[in-house]
Amino acid sequence: MVYPASSEEYLIVGRYAGLDLQVGEKIAATGYTRFGFTYNSNEQFRSFTAGNRLYKIVNGNRQNDVYGIISEVDSENNYVYMVSIEGSFTQGDVIGDYGLGGAILEGAATIITKVDYAGAASARIQDIRESGLNRRIYLTEVNGAFVDREGIRGSSDHRSIVIERKVMKARVKRFFRGFDGVQTLFDLTSDNGVQYIPDPAGHMLIFVNGVLQPPGAANSYTAFSDKIQFTEPPDLGSSFTGFYVGKLRQLDDISFEFDSLRQSFNLKREDSFYSLTLTDGVQSTNIRPENNIIVSINGVLQEPGVGFEIVGSRIIFSEIPRVGSTFVAFSYVGSEADVDAEVVVPPVEVNDLLDIEGETTDREVAVIESSNSLITFDYLGSVFGKGAIANTQLTSGYITQVNVTSGGSGYNTRPTVRLDSISGFDGSIRALVGVSNVVVQTAGSGYIAPRVQIDSTVPDDWTSPDISLYGEEIVDPEIL
Repeated sequence: MVYPASSEEYLIVGRYAGLDLQVGEKIAATGYTRFGFTYNSNEQFRSFTAGNRLYKIVNGNRQNDVYGIISEVDSENNYVYMVSIEGSFTQGDVIGDYGLGGAILEGAATIITKVDYAGAASARIQDIRESGLNRRIYLTEVNGAFVDREGIRGSSDHRSIVIERKVMKARVKRFFRGFDGVQTLFDLTSDNGVQYIPDPAGHMLIFVNGVLQPPGAANSYTAFSDKIQFTEPPDLGSSFTGFYVGKLRQLDDISFEFDSLRQSFNLKREDSFYSLTLTDGVQSTNIRPENNIIVSINGVLQEPGVGFEIVGSRIIFSEIPRVGSTFVAFSYVGSEADVDAEVVVPPVEVNDLLDIEGETTDREVAVIESSNSLITFDYLGSVFGKGAIANTQLTSGYITQVNVTSGGSGYNTRPTVRLDSISGFDGSIRALVGVSNVVVQTAGSGYIAPRVQIDSTVPDDWTSPDISLYGEEIVDPEIL
């Protein structure tokens, strides 16, 4: 059953005395009388009509000081209901229906039984409408119960008869209790009542009072079949909005890492690093990974590219999240065809060991400054290729020659040469690594201008020599 917010019922009334009723006035029931009767022998006068005047008859004469208004007629049981206006009737009296004007006799009978019913209701008028020659009054603040055959009285000596009474309610095909602060289980429907069963492989976006709710039994809600069950009952008057936008993957909660200091965090799903990148070979300034992520901080959706950005598996917020803030995030999947690969390259973390080419010992990560910057602890190992020293010769402010004073050792690739100066600029030096000299081990005999050939290619079956058997020698780089 459904009821209106203010009006509880309405009465159609016919006024017979006093001034019209006004909105806001109070009315009260005056009751009615029921007569059980038998018609008189004259077949001509066997008609009683609701709304007509009913008089007492003595010796065939109408008594003008004893009369009322007929409010209802029950012909099957020989009952006539009347609202008394003046005087009183008793059992055995002869009564007559004298029409609306009280002039022409239409029906006559003798009272066999008489029962008086007192009025037991009051109310305030909330609205008044026309209903033919009568009035329809809508009531609120109703106490007791009105009856559709009794009389009512109001201010300014108003008197009316209740012709019809209707309680304002309706029967509906579908109903359920809304948010009342108690219930937690509700039906999922769409299009005003159509049963809705969400895709079990996807996620819904549920907002209560505009705040995105994280799914899960340990969070805000769970959904199964066509039902949704909240962990805590929504308060009375709370708003609800639900969407299904396609398949989503819920990411792990990272709010426990919010410390009011950092703004860059790792995204994870099921405790594994989660990253979004474009397919190999695709370059676009319009396709951005953050457009495929739905992120909510404290229930407020963050705008991609403005509130946050995604770099690999790290999310970088434009404003540092405060301690105690909530985090909810979903990654849009769509269908399996939308996912090209699921191989996740984990990011560098604190305490990870880095293998840097040219160094003999791994370095330990101390601090992650940003998505592309980190700090390691002091390196204590050795470096491949070290100890080379060179001096420059200048002519009129220009570098004309570089003399290597120490060739160093361990170089197997071309090193980078850096120029440090407080005045000069734009100078560049390229170091060469190669054969600087050879040592004759055995002189031999009979040579006439021999040619020395150096092989720069290595055959597939070549076996490397044992380096420990050779002494270290100084290598002078070639100067161009």
